[in-house]
Amino acid sequence: MKKVLNLLNNRNWLGLLFMLPAATLLLLFLTYPLGLGVWLGFTDTRIGRIGEWVGLDNYAYLVGNPLTQLFCLIPYSTQSSPVL
Repeated sequence: MKKVLNLLNNRNWLGLLFMLPAATLLLLFLTYPLGLGVWLGFTDTRIGRIGEWVGLDNYAYLVGNPLTQLFCLIPYSTQSSPVL
């Protein structure tokens, strides 16, 4: 018990103790959407049904789709061109 009281009197441990709930919430709310987005990128999920694992097929489709290539190139070509 005395060891716990000594830790609570230490400013470094007390700061860590107060930051722990905020760090936990940030970690939860930042990593869950990132993980879900990665998972959905590798599946063919639609609203209302469970998706199946398709691996890199979604990304291969995007690379081979000319419309996607066009929309990916438009911002770069307009930002790199000087206005005369």
